[in-house]
Amino acid sequence: MLCSLCTTLDIRTLLITSSSQPLEDRTYLYTPAAGQTHSTKAIRPGIPRFFAHQASLLALRESAKNVGCELCRAIWAVYERNAQPYELQEDVLKEGVDGVGVAAGRLYVGTNQWDMALHALPHVAVSLVVDERSGGKMIAWFEVYAKRGGWYPTWNED
Repeated sequence: MLCSLCTTLDIRTLLITSSSQPLEDRTYLYTPAAGQTHSTKAIRPGIPRFFAHQASLLALRESAKNVGCELCRAIWAVYERNAQPYELQEDVLKEGVDGVGVAAGRLYVGTNQWDMALHALPHVAVSLVVDERSGGKMIAWFEVYAKRGGWYPTWNED
């Protein structure tokens, strides 16, 4: 079962949009200790704010635990597993730390940047955005499974 919000998330459109992003040239450290670099022309930028999801972590937890939404439950489980213990305290979820932080953050579903030489599809990423001027904090990510052999999502194709 999905909540009313998650039923409107279109993963196919997210993946198609992400796959159509222009390629970027990037050079990054491949083996930092040895100073080796890797240069690629196969990086596609992420789309971190593709879909406005739950209004807060409290709303996510409510949907996961009380509404029974399977996607919200999966996102909450990843966040709960990776969060610092204090981040899961009720007062922090409601008020944040010193009035700033997770309580005021909105969740977004999108993608991270991805190297087409390493991955056929991007990871679906869930970000907590507290300040619209910042990039947000990735709280969950999921690998997309698809047919191998050059298959990419397209319109009107299963």
